[in-house]
Amino acid sequence: MENYELREDELAILADYCQELSLIDKFQAASEEAELLVRASHGGLQANPIFTELRMHRQAAMALWKSLKLPDLDQADEDQEDERVVPMSREESARKAANARWSKSG
Repeated sequence: MENYELREDELAILADYCQELSLIDKFQAASEEAELLVRASHGGLQANPIFTELRMHRQAAMALWKSLKLPDLDQADEDQEDERVVPMSREESARKAANARWSKSG
């Protein structure tokens, strides 16, 4: 936390991320002893739902982490003139890509 200055909304996302990590740890521990295949309600075999839950929580954690858009600490050290490295918005990124595309044709 000493490396970043987070807003209230970012702190809430970070708290959700930490909760997801806690759930992932619990599902991971439970999955180590779980059977890969279990009986489905129709009597056949199916993948154990614990693995689906584990995958979904990992995806949720990754989405939360990405939504924070935290700069890499190594990159932040290189950019010492900026207190906080902020990624480009979608609009800025699209504008830069369009300008690069159109400048090549000239």
